[in-house]
Amino acid sequence: VYAAACAGCHGDAFSGAGRLGEAYSVVPGDSVSFAEESGFPLTLVIVEKVRHGGFFGIGGTMPPFSQEALSDEDLSAVLGYLVPLGRD
Repeated sequence: VYAAACAGCHGDAFSGAGRLGEAYSVVPGDSVSFAEESGFPLTLVIVEKVRHGGFFGIGGTMPPFSQEALSDEDLSAVLGYLVPLGRD
């Protein structure tokens, strides 16, 4: 799911290799940093950024992904891939 929905802009997960440019965050690294600084759970940060684009002023120009564009099941699969067990 990550390859189909996210990699086109963000490149490879964890490294950002192949992302469209510096304006595109390295995931989940940039979300981890924000979660640690803000105290929000990492999964919440990722879900909010995916579903709403920005999250408390971060997220840049990322378009929101509605449930029609990315199902809850697919979003759950992305979370399972990006968030290590016990991390959140």
